[in-house]
Amino acid sequence: MRWFGFAIVSALVGVMSVPGYADDAAKKLPNNPPSEIAAPVNWTGFYIGGDIGGLSRKGSGTSDFFQTSESAHTIQGQSSTSSSGAGGVYAGFNWQFAPSWVAGIEGDWQWTHSQFSACRQTDTASLACTENSRGFGAVGDDVRSFGTVRGRLGIAFDRMLVYGTGGVAFTEVRSSLGLDCVPNGCGSSANPTTAAVESSTRKTGWVAGVGIERMFGQNWVIRAEYQHADFGNLSNTLFLPTFNCFNNGVCGLSWSREMHFDIVRAGLSYKFGGF
Repeated sequence: MRWFGFAIVSALVGVMSVPGYADDAAKKLPNNPPSEIAAPVNWTGFYIGGDIGGLSRKGSGTSDFFQTSESAHTIQGQSSTSSSGAGGVYAGFNWQFAPSWVAGIEGDWQWTHSQFSACRQTDTASLACTENSRGFGAVGDDVRSFGTVRGRLGIAFDRMLVYGTGGVAFTEVRSSLGLDCVPNGCGSSANPTTAAVESSTRKTGWVAGVGIERMFGQNWVIRAEYQHADFGNLSNTLFLPTFNCFNNGVCGLSWSREMHFDIVRAGLSYKFGGF
């Protein structure tokens, strides 16, 4: 997570300093009338932009190789954690009122490639990810994109805007579960088999965050932003054929985990209309 903290600091430094140089340069131009320099800043208007940053995905979880007929369960911790880059587009509308408050609504869509995979035992006598006499299981998932629709509320300090944001988040998770049950099968079954299942699940959750923006010129806005998204719990199950379950009951592999995203990013947008 060290790079995550570095990204936050770097983005904040950029927002605070880069536009300031642009503003100072503009004030030194001989053809820049004093009336334009002193014109009050108004954040009201539509805007569209792009951003780039990183995503850290985490969530506690467990996987279970279950055999109902024997009431046997081999439960193991299987949290899903991964980090990846992220980037996308956003658009929204701001309304400045009374006189320094700014309210708005914004939507965004982000592309990423956050993957997780792990091997596990089928029972205490098996070895994870190893061809042995008992077999092993594997779980994995992949997140390619996510989006949000959020409200925003902030306080403007002339060209600077500090805000909070919150709303609804959306994502799609591609999950895979597999079992390799070699000569003696999985658990106590004597029937060797291999099985796998893949699925795609759309998840809806909530998102909240904070950000800071700086306007330079009359139409350009640079920002740094942090968001936390919570998509609740996701569960997947792979059932083995009946002959692997002592011809009685069910058996297979299940995986349940929480889905939390922490996102940090820097963005640049164009605001339609001047001050």
